[in-house]
Amino acid sequence: MKRLFVLLICLFIPLFVGGLAGGLTAVGSGLYQNIALPELAPPGWVFPAVWTALYALIGLSSYFAYTSETGKSRLWRVLYIITLVLNFVWPFLFFKWRLFMLSFFVILLMWAVGFVLTRELWARRPLAGILFLPYMGWLSFAAYLCYGVARLN
Repeated sequence: MKRLFVLLICLFIPLFVGGLAGGLTAVGSGLYQNIALPELAPPGWVFPAVWTALYALIGLSSYFAYTSETGKSRLWRVLYIITLVLNFVWPFLFFKWRLFMLSFFVILLMWAVGFVLTRELWARRPLAGILFLPYMGWLSFAAYLCYGVARLN
């Protein structure tokens, strides 16, 4: 029963952070439809679905790292918190304040932190690192999109 509770908390935290950031910044309020987008930009409805899945994978990853024998390591937890903070801040920069180039640099920072975190998660439990890889892939694509928006607008 304790493991189920830990799993639910691990899933709840990133989903809550993402949902709160999206709600507070009115993601999808029309900005995406009203700006010039790079060539490979998907339709706006893709983002909530992808981010929900990614936040669930991030939560699962944190669960497997936390419950591993070496899960009490401080470094992965600090990097995880930094990742969540950056994921919370980014929608404000992009959607609320329309600081497109700054949001691009924040995505680069998110990618760098995520890369180190992925390695740390992998060292704790390979499955935790594997579950973090879709996030890294999406960040790479998001960096392309963000840079394209910054250049075009």
